This record gives sequence, structure tokens and C-alpha cells, in this order.
Amino acid sequence: MSSSLRQRAPLARPSPPSSAPSSPPSPAPSSSKDAGTSTPASLLDVLRLLAGLLLLNGLLSYFVTNDSFTWGYRPRLTRLGPLRAWLNGPLLLSPEELAQYNGSAPDLPIYLAVNGTAYDVSAGRETYYGPGGSYAFFAGRDGARAFVTGCFAAEHVVPDLAGAEDVFLPQQPGAVSREDRRAALEQVRKSVQNWQSFFRKSEKYFEVGRVVYPPDWKDRGEEVGLCEQASRARPRMPGT
Repeated sequence: MSSSLRQRAPLARPSPPSSAPSSPPSPAPSSSKDAGTSTPASLLDVLRLLAGLLLLNGLLSYFVTNDSFTWGYRPRLTRLGPLRAWLNGPLLLSPEELAQYNGSAPDLPIYLAVNGTAYDVSAGRETYYGPGGSYAFFAGRDGARAFVTGCFAAEHVVPDLAGAEDVFLPQQPGAVSREDRRAALEQVRKSVQNWQSFFRKSEKYFEVGRVVYPPDWKDRGEEVGLCEQASRARPRMPGT
């Protein structure tokens, strides 16, 4: 090999850049809207929506009924009488105390009772339960028997229901079986419950408490039968 040939100089190795980034660049922050997600509704938003729906429902009710924002429904505790009775708690009245609320005192409410449950019927003072009213004989008394039998003379407006089932039985005593009497007693029970439900659910009247009777109260009076009108209305056996 000729000495005149010059030896090639070795190629220089590339050196790394003088300043390299210490970490990869962070992606730019994106909004939740850009990410396709939505912020959950707050409690305040839910309450606003409910308030709006209630307002709309009330306006629609008044537009349809022309006099009520609640579709004619009046919650009991929004009325002053039932609210006061609820706050004061149930009354416990003796028969003598119940008799004081018979409508004769204009400054006292009018109470009546059905099988021991007392109701305020003052809203019917002018027409029904006040002095001279159509049902004034019920005021201040427990007239459970009269409510069942339809006998309204004073001796029938009593709480004693003994024998009241006869109004549902045939007039011929020998034709009455034990099952018939049991069914008649069930009719008495349902009749009492229906009247109690009437006063309890009424928009004008409301329950105020209980009448407390002495243990021997049923032994104090004579047995009461049916009045003539109720006797005539009793069912008859076929062929009689």
C-alpha cells in the first residue's frame, strides 16, 4: 500500500443536544364540555324544579276547579279545628262532661259521640246539631244505637247496642238461626264503623277524643227494644 495515500480521519460521533426537555410536554387542559361530560345537578336545582312543578300544578288546579289550588283536597291539619285538636291531644270525657257540649252554650263547641268516639260537629250548629236543628237530639250524647236502628226518640239515643242487631233480623223469632244472628251483629259493627268513618273523614267535622264510661254503665238502664218504625222495617221471611 502506498505511503502517499493519506489515512482517512475517523468520523466524529454526533453529540447529544445541549438542552433536552426533562419531561414530555403536558397536554393542554380541556373543559368538561369539550370532554363530553356534564356537571351533576345540585340540590338547589332539584328544589327549584320541584317548586316549579308544584306551582304549575296549583295554577292548573285553580284553572280547572275555579276555587282550589289543591284539586279540592283540604288536608285536615290545614284546618284550624283539627289542628287545634291534634295539638291539644285527645279529650277524655265522661258522659256528664259530654252532655255540656250539647249546643245550648254558644261559647262552647258541639260534640256528639258514636260508640265512645267523640266528634266536634260545631260546623253544623245552624242547620243540624244546634238548638232546633234537624239532629239536635244527637248533640252532647253518644247515640250509637240510634245511628244503627234509626230510632231517634230520647230513650234510643244511647250508646248501648244490646239487641240492636234485631233490626237486621226477620220478625219471626223462631226463624232466626245462630248464623243469622252472627251476621246481624256483623252488620251492626259495620254500621257503627261507617258512621265513625263519616264523621272522621268529613270536611266539616273531626274527632276530638273518647267518652269514658264507668264499668257498670250497661247495668244502670233498662233494656231498650226497637221503636215501632224500626220494627215494621225488619225483613220478613218469604211467604209471610
